[in-house]
Amino acid sequence: MAQGPEAGPDDPDILRAEIDHLRRELARKDLLLRAALHRARSTSGSITSLISLQMREMRDPAVRAALELTRSRIAAMGRAHRLVSDSGDGKSLDLGRLLRDLVGALAEALEAAERRIAIQVTTDAPDILTSAAIPLALIANELIGNALRYAFRDRRSGRVQVALRVDGGRLTLSVRDDGIGISDKTLALGSSGLFLVRSLAADLGARLDILRDEGTLITLTMAADRAV
Repeated sequence: MAQGPEAGPDDPDILRAEIDHLRRELARKDLLLRAALHRARSTSGSITSLISLQMREMRDPAVRAALELTRSRIAAMGRAHRLVSDSGDGKSLDLGRLLRDLVGALAEALEAAERRIAIQVTTDAPDILTSAAIPLALIANELIGNALRYAFRDRRSGRVQVALRVDGGRLTLSVRDDGIGISDKTLALGSSGLFLVRSLAADLGARLDILRDEGTLITLTMAADRAV
């Protein structure tokens, strides 16, 4: 009995079936990603609200400061996840927009306007890959927050400048303030915030430079192809 030719890998029906399978898998993974982002947003919002309630009950300034710092870090992650989920594909986000959101929240929480501290954000970078944008946002949140908390302790005014740019195959994020300058003790011994920044920078394969020059300038530089 004669048999027809066996279906090969180039058979149209087999190719269509494989494409349909891949589409279903991509749709399933997209749904799982969106669900995970939604849970992350909900969780971060609940935690920040709980910390805010705890802060109202605390009288110890050191404890309140520690809680405020923790709240700021979790809120920054929540904002990043919110932008990722709003971006459509979940693969990249507008880090410039996120930086402005972070600056607005930090300025309000740390009373920058009342202390006459001006904050400027300059960015010419394209959308950043989510895998790089979230750690970059956390680094920026830490550096900007530290500038507002510590750089102007003995000053009634000041300026913080945040810049994000991509040029010549390099991505650069810098935070400059014209405050009292980072202390020798902090540089020598570090701090939890500086440890976090250095750890995140190392994960990104980035270089971190700290310069004291009429204030403090901290610059992170990394290969642009790891972020865009």
